[in-house]
Amino acid sequence: MNPTKVITDRLTYLEERVRYLEEENRNYLAILDMLASCNDFQADLNRDKSTEGIFRATLTQLSRLFPFQGMGLLEIGEDNSFALTVCEPQSCSDELSFDIDRAIMDGTFAWSLNRNQAITAPAASGSQTLLFHVIATWPRIRGMFIGRLQGNPAHIDSPSLHAISNVLLITAYAMESSILYGVLQENGVTTGPGI
Repeated sequence: MNPTKVITDRLTYLEERVRYLEEENRNYLAILDMLASCNDFQADLNRDKSTEGIFRATLTQLSRLFPFQGMGLLEIGEDNSFALTVCEPQSCSDELSFDIDRAIMDGTFAWSLNRNQAITAPAASGSQTLLFHVIATWPRIRGMFIGRLQGNPAHIDSPSLHAISNVLLITAYAMESSILYGVLQENGVTTGPGI
């Protein structure tokens, strides 16, 4: 056996292993950073109990997870129609509305309503990916998230998708708590500091 080839093969293996470990380290650091931001997210949710305030806090938290080119949250109305309530940046409102209409026409929107996980689809531009995720608790759908990511969906890792699902589940429960809080206030029920 050629000693030079053995050393070269071993060196190649070690370089690949170092690259893998560095990538995993970056992933873990990103997850730790996201977990550290959860306190800020909870404080933002408690600060403004309106739907728009909850949605703005959610967009802030989601922007920490992914470099979205644009993102928005749709609220479901009493007639079960969806309306784009907030978007970041504000200038992407028309683009997101176009993406939503296109997703409704091709069935992606309905498909994402029936799944409690992130659904990806190519954007009309071809160089971006759309990410849809329903905002729902077990008994009721509260809204829908749409985000635009650069590139194809292959670069989205599973832990980050689970983090998005968790943030949107917290959002759904914050909306339900806000509604319950409003009903209690309307009926003159006093609440303690925890509500």
